[in-house]
Amino acid sequence: MSSALKSALSRFRLGVERRLWDMWPPVTANKTTRQPSAMWTRRRVRDLSLGERRLQAQVAADPMHLHHFECSEHSQNGEDGIIAEIFTRIGSGTRSFIEVGASDGVENCTRALLERGWSGVWIEGDGQKALAARRMIGSRPVTVVHAFVDRESILAILSRSGAPISPDLLVIDLDGNDYWVWEAIAPTFKARVVVIEYNAVVGPRLNWVMTYDPSHRWDGTRRHGASLSALASLGSRLGYVLVGCDSQGVNAFFVRSSEAQGFSLRRVRGHFVGPRYGLPFGHPRHAFPAFEADPVPEGEAGLVRLRITRPRSSEVRRSGLVYVAAAADNGASVPIGSSASTPVQLANRWINEDGHRLDGEPERSTQNWRADPGSTAHLVGRAKAPEAPGRYVLEFALVQESVRWFDESVEQAGVWTVS
Repeated sequence: MSSALKSALSRFRLGVERRLWDMWPPVTANKTTRQPSAMWTRRRVRDLSLGERRLQAQVAADPMHLHHFECSEHSQNGEDGIIAEIFTRIGSGTRSFIEVGASDGVENCTRALLERGWSGVWIEGDGQKALAARRMIGSRPVTVVHAFVDRESILAILSRSGAPISPDLLVIDLDGNDYWVWEAIAPTFKARVVVIEYNAVVGPRLNWVMTYDPSHRWDGTRRHGASLSALASLGSRLGYVLVGCDSQGVNAFFVRSSEAQGFSLRRVRGHFVGPRYGLPFGHPRHAFPAFEADPVPEGEAGLVRLRITRPRSSEVRRSGLVYVAAAADNGASVPIGSSASTPVQLANRWINEDGHRLDGEPERSTQNWRADPGSTAHLVGRAKAPEAPGRYVLEFALVQESVRWFDESVEQAGVWTVS
C-alpha cells in the first residue's frame, strides 16, 4: 500500500472517529451497561501490559523524563513533584498561581506551593468545597472564589479576585470546558506554566474537543474535555509547548515556548499516556447503573471464588504496573460487585521471599461490576510493584468492604522479579 493511500485511510478513520465522539448519545437514567467478556478482558490486559512496558522503557531511557520526579503531597497523581521539577528548570519567578477547579484545597495542584510561600487564587464551583477551602486556608495567602466558570465569565471572575496577570502557574480542572476556558484566559492572564486535564480515552491522535456548553456538568462518562492532540494544538497557537503528562493519564503540562529549552520535546504521541485511572481504565461510555446488595451470608462466603489468568511475563520494574485478567464466580444467593452498600472489590498483596506480606493496606483494583447469583464477572486486576528490588509472590483476592475477605478466593499471579 502506498504511503499516500495509507495517509488517506488514516485521515478517513480519524474523521469517522471524530464524528462518533461528536454524536455520542447523552446518558439516560435507565441506561444499562454491558459488562466485559472474558475475551475483551484478556485483550484489555494485553494492551495495558504492552503500553506499560513501552512507557517504562521510555522513562528509563530519559533521565529528564518528568515521571522520574512525580510525588504527591497534596496532589492526586504526582503533580506536586512534576510541577516542582518544572520550576526547578525554569525558575520560580513571582511564585504566584491560579487554579480553576481547586476543590476543597486539601487535594489539588497548588496546595503544596501554597505551603511553600506561594500565593494566588483558587476558583471552585461547588459551594461546600469552596467553603471548606476558606476554612482550611487560615492566614495563607490565597483568595478562594466560589463561582461556576465558563468562557464568558472567567475573565471577569479573575479580575474581581485580584488574580495575577502573569502568574507562574495556571491550573485548569473543570471536567468539561477546560479547552474553551484556557483559550479565553490565555490572551489576558499569561501564565508561564499550564497544567490542564486532558481526556486520555480519546487517544493520542484524534483532535477532538467537547462541544462548548456553558451549562455542562460532568456525568462521569468519557464524554468531556478535549484530547491531548487538541490541547497541544491550542497550546502551540497560544505560545506553549507540551512537555509531558502525568503517569496516570490525567494532566498535561505546558511551558511557555521561550522557556522550554530544558525539556525533552517530543511529538504528541511521544508524551501521551493512556488512561490509567479507574478500571478497566478510562471513564465508561455510559454511567454504571447503581444497585444495592446485602452482604454475602456467612455460610456462603466459600461460594464466591476468584480465578486469575497468570501473565506470561514475570518481570517488572520497581513501582511498575502488573495487569491480570480475573474472573469472579458468584455462587452465593445475593449479587456481588460495586454496590452502593457493601461493595466487593479485587485487591492485591505482595509477599516477599521471607513469606511476609508487605506493610500497608492492600491495593484495590476498583472498578464497576456486578455478578448476580450463579454468574461470572470478568475483571481487570492491577498491582503496583514494590519499590525495593527482589523476588515477590503476587496474590489477588476479593474483599467485601467492611465485611470480610473471601479467603477461599485467594489466587496467586506468579512469582515476580522486581528490578
